[in-house]
Amino acid sequence: MKFNKCGIIICTLILFLISSTAWADTRKTAPTVKKTSTPKAAAAKKPAATQIRPPKIVVETFAYKPAPLKAGNNVDIFITFRNKGLGKSHANAKFKLSCLILSGGGPDKKCPVPNGERTFGKEILPGKTHSVSLLGANPAFAGKYRISVTFPGQKQIGRPFSIILNVAPKFKVQKAPPTTID
Repeated sequence: MKFNKCGIIICTLILFLISSTAWADTRKTAPTVKKTSTPKAAAAKKPAATQIRPPKIVVETFAYKPAPLKAGNNVDIFITFRNKGLGKSHANAKFKLSCLILSGGGPDKKCPVPNGERTFGKEILPGKTHSVSLLGANPAFAGKYRISVTFPGQKQIGRPFSIILNVAPKFKVQKAPPTTID
């Protein structure tokens, strides 16, 4: 049997119509089930409270003065935090500044940077920054210190940060006694 192009098109159309009609017939005769809900079921179907998008706080800049650091000077710390998350941080969210003496530290083994937890003091909106200034209370002793910023008690709102501070010894310039040549 030989088909020309018209015959193939007609056969294809007939097959399409038959399959469409059969599908339409099954749709019409398929049983429908009406869903009913009770007040309890409706209450259970209410969407859960929208999850709050968490903030993601990072240390954007960490600066100190005076620079370079020398023994005997108070060290002032300036930290800028940036919220790279989708939600805002709370004003009472905390960060912790820690100082670890790696070497030196003087006879009292004091850090030039104050340790402890602090609050941001204001909300940090997504994409925005907030700066904190911590003025040094202790004069620095010559040595090497690791300064860390962490976020205690928070469910991963931030990423820890640390930096090494080197405090140079304080040199006294003395005049050399005059030398005589004999």
